[in-house]
Amino acid sequence: MSNKFNNNNTITTKVIAGLLYVFFYFATFLSLKAASAQEIQQSYDYKPVVNMNFTLKEISERVYEFTYTTFDGEQVKGQLSYPTKIQDKYPVLIGLHAMGRNYQRWWVDAIAGKPTVTQVHQLTEMAQEKGYVVVAIDARHHGVRKVEEKSLKSIMHKLWNLDETDDYIDMISKTTIDHRVLIDWVEQQPQFDINNIHVAGYSMGGQISLLLAGVDKRVSNVLSIVPPNNDEELALVAPTNIVHRLNKHKIWMVSANDDKYANKQQNSDLFDKIATKNKKHITIDSGHILPADYVTQVAEWF
Repeated sequence: MSNKFNNNNTITTKVIAGLLYVFFYFATFLSLKAASAQEIQQSYDYKPVVNMNFTLKEISERVYEFTYTTFDGEQVKGQLSYPTKIQDKYPVLIGLHAMGRNYQRWWVDAIAGKPTVTQVHQLTEMAQEKGYVVVAIDARHHGVRKVEEKSLKSIMHKLWNLDETDDYIDMISKTTIDHRVLIDWVEQQPQFDINNIHVAGYSMGGQISLLLAGVDKRVSNVLSIVPPNNDEELALVAPTNIVHRLNKHKIWMVSANDDKYANKQQNSDLFDKIATKNKKHITIDSGHILPADYVTQVAEWF
């Protein structure tokens, strides 16, 4: 009887020890996850710019080029266009271009004979028909912000071939903050509806649109088109680590079933992690460059 009691007592002790191990393991895991989330948020914090030196120049009727000084002193260039219909308050669409493109792609179907295969100019047309002001800027190392000694080609070569992530993370995170500074200016303009800030982006732009909404509560709606998948080495700029914050947004995601930058399972996993119930996932049988008529499937997002 005594041996049986001692055996049972030993088994009970082992069970308790096992449960405690599991408890402390998950407690540690959760604390690490919380610390990681805090680190991600902090990497997108910035000191508000007191003097943005924001300048507007009309280049055609109701279309303006602009420049401003962002959080770290860099100059940002972009474009803004008003819809034909004059309104007291305008909802705002912020467009985010794909890698290797620039802000102008949101208004033209080709530049120097090179077609805008992302079709985002059609999204601008849809938005303006529905009364939106459309705004877009150059991402870092794109358009007029190219830096010869740190080209986009060299940044991506380091990322893909040498596993050097710093330049890529810097480009994505600082571009995201540039857009936060842009929203600061939008918020100061009485003609814009700060409660109606939509962001839409293709590829890299789709990635940044999710990051921007995750760190800036002023964004209400997101259209993320073929965002690339990022692994844990790129945790600070991986949408999968931020979309749990998107719990009060309208989120539409468009993915390609044969996308070399994000496979079907990765796209499904990302969409599942988006917290809001007001979400929609459109999947298209194509590669990373979607068929031109994909825009008809997102018309109701606006």
